[in-house]
Amino acid sequence: MSDPPPLGSNVLVVESEPTAALRYAFDRFDETEGPTVVVNAAPRTESVLAAAGEAWAAEANHVVDCSGETADATALDATVTVGGSDVPSVGEATVRALDDATAPVGLCLDSVSAVVERSSIQQAYKLLYLVAERVRSLDARAFYTWSGPIEERTRRILTRPLDDVVRLGAGERRATEAGDGER
Repeated sequence: MSDPPPLGSNVLVVESEPTAALRYAFDRFDETEGPTVVVNAAPRTESVLAAAGEAWAAEANHVVDCSGETADATALDATVTVGGSDVPSVGEATVRALDDATAPVGLCLDSVSAVVERSSIQQAYKLLYLVAERVRSLDARAFYTWSGPIEERTRRILTRPLDDVVRLGAGERRATEAGDGER
């Protein structure tokens, strides 16, 4: 069996366990020499990032907490800023963090599923479109995590501005598929 094609610059990672998708994204950032920015929309930034692994936390450059449940994220060895939890605030904080980082930059927007829960699929799509375009213009790399099952219709809508989807299974089997209309 041949290796899957390389992933594009904007990738949705889907997994039922929240930290598995985050760990997958962090593993890909080892390939990047530049700073890593994490925008967290999931509850409790500190516990989510700690669960993802201490090795990555040591490499974190900037964490934007958009969870709406800010804990003491200052325990992380990274610059931590707090953004609003509504979709426009998440988008503004993400774009600002990307613009402030030195290229090449890696971005993880964790968790798209939490954004959809707090707003709508349409608002999440607009957010992903805006961020994906900025990632491309900066020649950056971004992973967007989704925790839990995802309906096919929701996946189709949200992946339109993205390049690839990686589904992590029970055995950590990685399956890659191109988004609708891309590549």
